[in-house]
Amino acid sequence: MSPPAIPSALLDRLHADIAHHGALGVESGMFLLARHASNRIDTLALAGTAGVTRHRDHFALSGKALALLFRHARDYDLHVLAQVHSHREGAFLSPSDLRHGFAVEGFTTSVVPNYRRPTRDPASWGWWRYDGRRWASTAPYTSTGAAATAETIVFDERGIRAR
Repeated sequence: MSPPAIPSALLDRLHADIAHHGALGVESGMFLLARHASNRIDTLALAGTAGVTRHRDHFALSGKALALLFRHARDYDLHVLAQVHSHREGAFLSPSDLRHGFAVEGFTTSVVPNYRRPTRDPASWGWWRYDGRRWASTAPYTSTGAAATAETIVFDERGIRAR
């Protein structure tokens, strides 16, 4: 099976969020969701502010914010495929990522480097998949050049909001 594809419109929104927070000198994070049995990203879930911690080298979400996102995914028949977050410099899994990351078997995480000037191309990000014991490099998601139906939401402890 080929890697999941991210619609161009969602890449634009993802890039804008990372650049916005990068200009403030902090990390950003979001999740990519797809319909069950689909390999095309339908929803970009951007982290809001309530229960969200952003610092220069740290991004964290509260359990409540994550629970609301996963409940939304269940209610709308979506599958959370991957987390994407930014780093100030390189595309690597930091000690904090390895200690506190979303280490669930089969889950994918990606790091967008250089958050002040992030690249829009998923092939230039770092991509890893958790195999149940460790994170292993994996193929990058691709971009769909065509305009596709896609939704952006914002999630945090206050709930889910359309953007």
